[in-house]
Amino acid sequence: MARSIPWQSGVIAAFSFAPRPWLRVGTSYEFLAPAQLESPSGFSLWRHGVALTLAGVVALAKRVDLELRLGGEVELSRWRSDAAGRGRLRAIPRLGLDASLQIELGRGVAIDVGPGLAVALVDVDFVTCARAAASCAAGPNRQVVVDAWRVRPRARAGISVQF
Repeated sequence: MARSIPWQSGVIAAFSFAPRPWLRVGTSYEFLAPAQLESPSGFSLWRHGVALTLAGVVALAKRVDLELRLGGEVELSRWRSDAAGRGRLRAIPRLGLDASLQIELGRGVAIDVGPGLAVALVDVDFVTCARAAASCAAGPNRQVVVDAWRVRPRARAGISVQF
């Protein structure tokens, strides 16, 4: 499992409703395990995300579908550091684009594998400051620890449930 920034591993739970055979409306929750950096000491970054999605589905074979998903997402991120304490919770709006190959295991349950992108709609840097610093806006007390990527590649592998 990836545990160093910028790569993280985690889990996702996705649920979707299929009002038409070619259309799915869904929601998902993701948790990315804490990723760590060597400097500053004890730095770790936690991420959670929720999404609402629309997907188009193309049947490739009897039990194999290609799903193209587009969704609005919100990522909730927080960092912790031995040297600088705990950062505030950041809500980052994202646009998600995913393609997945779904291999049906049984009625409504499938293996879901594929690449995607998460596009952050705002630019967020994770910054630490000296504990006694009056301001963290600029100067020698400010250290950019993680400059978050605006466009983040991702890959998914798991189980999806459709009803």
